[in-house]
Amino acid sequence: MNGTSFDAPSVGRILSKWLAGLAALAIVTTAAAQAQTTMYANATTPLLASAGGTAQGTVTPGTAVTVLDTSGADSHVQLEGWSMQGSDTVVFKGVGERIVLLVLNGDAKADRKAGESKKDDYGSSWQQVTVTGWVATKDLASSADAVWKAGQQVYDTRCSACHSLHAPTEFTANQWPGILKAMGKNASLDQADLDLVTRYLQAHAKGQ
Repeated sequence: MNGTSFDAPSVGRILSKWLAGLAALAIVTTAAAQAQTTMYANATTPLLASAGGTAQGTVTPGTAVTVLDTSGADSHVQLEGWSMQGSDTVVFKGVGERIVLLVLNGDAKADRKAGESKKDDYGSSWQQVTVTGWVATKDLASSADAVWKAGQQVYDTRCSACHSLHAPTEFTANQWPGILKAMGKNASLDQADLDLVTRYLQAHAKGQ
């Protein structure tokens, strides 16, 4: 027969190598997908400069982060949001939304990358930012629902002592922080509980 011929053993070896390559690729792809998992801060959580390092800011409860890697008891995470011009140390959920995701220390050298810019309805400039750092793995939850449930428990228990509870949908996400300033003092909420209640109410607030 003219042309090149292939014997069965050769074809078998080629097929085996090809299948082995596919299996290796599947393992790498699966590992990468597992490494980059979305998790949620279950409380006010320090953002560290490195695994076991110093704090460079704080992540608020319920904030979604992408887990890039882990080292010991800490997870390497990335979060995305928006900073208003003149407030580079504060990362908000969206343009014009006063939902705080992260507050950086003023002197921190955070791994912060800037992206596109937009203006809100009032003409203020906002810039998309991506911040990378480390958090304690124990401070992450696989679902935001558990975080909101904890926030609701604090709100129902502590904020009903003085008056009937306001429904979360009674105010917008932008209105709740100002309202809770006075309420937090009356209910003697510490900063961690105030952050938790604020984020819970904002997550369930009425539309803007």
